[in-house]
Amino acid sequence: MEEIEKLNICGIYKITSPTGRVYIGQSKNIKLRWRDYRRRLCKNQPILNKSFLKYGVENHTFEIIERCLEVD
Repeated sequence: MEEIEKLNICGIYKITSPTGRVYIGQSKNIKLRWRDYRRRLCKNQPILNKSFLKYGVENHTFEIIERCLEVD
């Protein structure tokens, strides 16, 4: 988590809920994506948003699966 907050990383990430459900996502800036999730700015992803509301964002694990090079 600390690594994510310090670096601008392009890549693929994995969020695991307390029940073991997994969400895989991608972003050009994972740092900003995680910030948005912590602020619950993911209403267009209803299953993930519902899990965050039910269990709390802090109770989900967030991992970077693959770092990628950003291509224009």
